[in-house]
Amino acid sequence: MKDNDIKISKSVRDEAHRQYVTADKHVNIYDKMGCGAVVWATLFFWNLFAGIFTPPFSATDSEIYNMNFGKKTAQRARDMFYPVSNGWRVGVNNNINPLSIFEYKYNDKNIGKYNARAMWYINMACLLVAACWLFGIAKSKIKTNRKVKAQKQMVDLMLKMPLVGVDPNMAKKLMRVAPDIVSHMSRDRRIYFDALLNQDEYVDLKNAILNSDAVCDIAVEIMAGHLESHPEDMEAAIRICKRNVIPRDMLMKKIKQR
Repeated sequence: MKDNDIKISKSVRDEAHRQYVTADKHVNIYDKMGCGAVVWATLFFWNLFAGIFTPPFSATDSEIYNMNFGKKTAQRARDMFYPVSNGWRVGVNNNINPLSIFEYKYNDKNIGKYNARAMWYINMACLLVAACWLFGIAKSKIKTNRKVKAQKQMVDLMLKMPLVGVDPNMAKKLMRVAPDIVSHMSRDRRIYFDALLNQDEYVDLKNAILNSDAVCDIAVEIMAGHLESHPEDMEAAIRICKRNVIPRDMLMKKIKQR
């Protein structure tokens, strides 16, 4: 019987997925942030807030160029993200009794020159850290989605295995990322152990086990998982090893690991 001839009902598949697919559970963006990301985010927004409201503008130049509150705020915001001067430049306040150490002054000679504010450097550093953090989140999300897909495929493979067997290529691919699905399902569902034990009632997996290390690994995972919940079946597991030419020490090693 071919794999395509077997159709598992959607309700059965969905229930198995909910029970055994765990890669997407307990994933929270706050778990990924960490204290460092919170500090950098706070620093960035405080820096941005301070950057668009300070420093003050020279009273003389402000009057000459009619710099109202909106224009001043726009100029500061521009310089937070663009380091080339448009004539305005932050310099030391030379007044006798300055209200601020630094102030904005205008000079035509500054136009087109690289003249980044100190706040610009802090802003760029914060943006770089934020970009790296977001990249890490996206990478983690992609990795999680791939693992979820692999786990679902492994669940589907296990649901069909007693009747149609195992595709060695698919088994090799999935055993690299989702071997725990096999042991968990085998621990809860006796049918997989019975499929190995009673091959006259289920599909015969002996040839697949002999010709594929991945299928052999699945058989060992099935037995080890089943023995976790049914240790009384150890003798039956030994018979399965002998019947399918599975090295007994593979099973013993797996059991010892558990």
